[in-house]
Amino acid sequence: MKKIFHLIIYILLSDFSGMAQNLSFSRQDSISVAIQGKKLENPWAGGLNFPQFSEIDFNGDGIKDLYAFDRSGNQSITYLNKGISDSICYTYSPSYALKFPSDLHDWVLLADYNCDGKEDIFTYSNGGMAVYRNDFTLQTGLHFTRITDLVMSDYGNNNIVNLYLSAPSLPAIADIDGDGDLDVLTFDISGSFVEFHKNMSEEKYGNCDSLEFVSADRCWGKFAGNFSSNSVKFGVSCKGGPPQLPSGTEKHSGSALLAIDLDGDQDKDLLIGDLISKNILMITNGGTSANAVGVAQDSAFPSNTTPIKISLFPATFYLDVDNDGVKDLIAAPNAGNISENDRGIWLYKNIGNTQSPNFIFQKTGFLQDQMIDVGEGANPSMLDYNHDGLMDIVIGNYGYFSPSGTYKSQLMLLKNIGSSQKPAFEVKNTDYAGLSAFPLAGMHPIFGDLDADGDPDLICGRADGQIMYFSNQAALGALPNFIMNDASYKQIDIGDFSVPCIYDLNEDGLMDFIVGEKSGNLNYFKNIGSSLIPDFTKSPDNNFLGKVDVMKNCCGGYSSPVFFKENGQTKLLCGSESGYLFYYDQIQNNLNGTFHLIDSSFQHIFEGAISRIAMEDLNGDGKADLVIGNYKGGISIYLQDGGSGIANESIEEKNIHIHPNPANSILNIATEQRGCNTIELYDIAGRCIYTENNSVKNTQIDISGFKNGFYICKISNQERCIVKKIIIQH
Repeated sequence: MKKIFHLIIYILLSDFSGMAQNLSFSRQDSISVAIQGKKLENPWAGGLNFPQFSEIDFNGDGIKDLYAFDRSGNQSITYLNKGISDSICYTYSPSYALKFPSDLHDWVLLADYNCDGKEDIFTYSNGGMAVYRNDFTLQTGLHFTRITDLVMSDYGNNNIVNLYLSAPSLPAIADIDGDGDLDVLTFDISGSFVEFHKNMSEEKYGNCDSLEFVSADRCWGKFAGNFSSNSVKFGVSCKGGPPQLPSGTEKHSGSALLAIDLDGDQDKDLLIGDLISKNILMITNGGTSANAVGVAQDSAFPSNTTPIKISLFPATFYLDVDNDGVKDLIAAPNAGNISENDRGIWLYKNIGNTQSPNFIFQKTGFLQDQMIDVGEGANPSMLDYNHDGLMDIVIGNYGYFSPSGTYKSQLMLLKNIGSSQKPAFEVKNTDYAGLSAFPLAGMHPIFGDLDADGDPDLICGRADGQIMYFSNQAALGALPNFIMNDASYKQIDIGDFSVPCIYDLNEDGLMDFIVGEKSGNLNYFKNIGSSLIPDFTKSPDNNFLGKVDVMKNCCGGYSSPVFFKENGQTKLLCGSESGYLFYYDQIQNNLNGTFHLIDSSFQHIFEGAISRIAMEDLNGDGKADLVIGNYKGGISIYLQDGGSGIANESIEEKNIHIHPNPANSILNIATEQRGCNTIELYDIAGRCIYTENNSVKNTQIDISGFKNGFYICKISNQERCIVKKIIIQH
């Protein structure tokens, strides 16, 4: 019952030659992925949910690159711009993300406050914002220095307190009054009026390199926001004291602002995205740069083309995307539980100029259409679905957004079209096994033989904590045909977000269930059946296995376990809500004790919040590799390197001939050279059913007594092993 293709790794990695500290992985971004015959430019970029975009030069080549900060996991995402004129040509470059502070959260906008030509960091901090100065040099590269934990502003009468900003909102950081330094527009604490915080740097010091603000206008634009829609009421007066709310205009706190000159009159107009609305509202400034007065509003912006209509809380960003010297417009969801999570980024080309733009809709899914993005939450597994000896990738998800406001979970199949040494993939099916027919969220697939017929069945964790079982009804050797067998397998229900794993944890020859969950612990279900007919109780034998707890100080844990052998010992890698991988040992003969936590941020691998992992050999080197999913809907591949694998190859795969395949009564194994080799056969449950040591070129194995099914033939010597999948069919 062992997960069929965990079997290969279970065999190959049953005894690593290296120690734990030598287990090492390297991120791979060059593995190609195609969809409908066209290669994706950045397939492993990791998905996007709620990105905020800015431009910045990462490497000092004079070309503005692309920075995105995604609220979903508080992650910095970096793209190098190739700078080809009139072309969108970004290359995902995660190494630059490591240059940004690791504690950024909620929102990040980049703007040059000290006029040195280098964009600095403005980010949310405790009811306001912190600022990091960009200290890039060609010698030291990209580097940021925190200059203030909290920007202050004088609200009058020397009442100097934090310049108020809410966590969900995005301020407009721009030179509002045209004096050369950066000012700030933000909604007040009631969410009703836009405040203008004027930077006094030029006035006080004659330069722009300070951040000293005064609250210069408590109702910039002389308007107030409406409570029930993304619209405003004009004619609000601030004279004689704080502004008074017109009846019915009180707003909640949650807006995304962008201040740009939309009509070429050299003052700033305003674009507003709202927490409860789908549209972007344009406010036309009929006043001046020093005294803004809103005179017109457009709730269908941009009305000359396809208006922005994102399911909830859109935000806009102004930067040159296509290297034509003119800034374009990007719209994206800023936050929320309901949003287009795989096609949510809208691109508008500016066919005017930066001073007087004219936006024309180009497409949805900007950047997302060049990456693997399965919506919200990526849950990877691996399966050789077409029996070609190459590992394919199956990705479950929390769900794709639907207009009804719900999420629908599906499986994506990435077919491996490469070789055993060099994987490459194509998107074969975005609704593999037709699971979209089941109105469920949070499907996490794994594969194993639950009905003892020799082929892999499909087991899916669910957001509601139960487990679904689909029996593979295909003929042996045919493409899988998964049919619903049990929507609530063995009545197992661990609460929320079940993540199943199959492994013989107590080493009794029977494959057990270990199930992760939202709370961050692991549930152990001992197999009380037989090797042919597994069975489990509906309640775990241990609901706090190994005292594993990957929960953060708040929220959930979302444990995602993978067990494997290293140096003859069982080890555990566990994904978590934090995104980091937890690494444990001291597991064998310790199922009622406490596993030893080696590392709570294994190799500092971080691909975004709620990491989900699969572990298989993707490149035929006998070492388990990692596929890591994240809550932004993307996946990443890490190939194992370092000193923990088997040494240089001595048995060439081309010198091994196993025939016939499928086999009936006799299996012939031929090698082109003599040598002391070990031949082993393993069934789908991982049991060794045949072993022989010999030094002859030709070996015949009587398989007439073996059941029909898939088997693994392993041929090894002291330096290397070759693994072949065979089918026995009488």
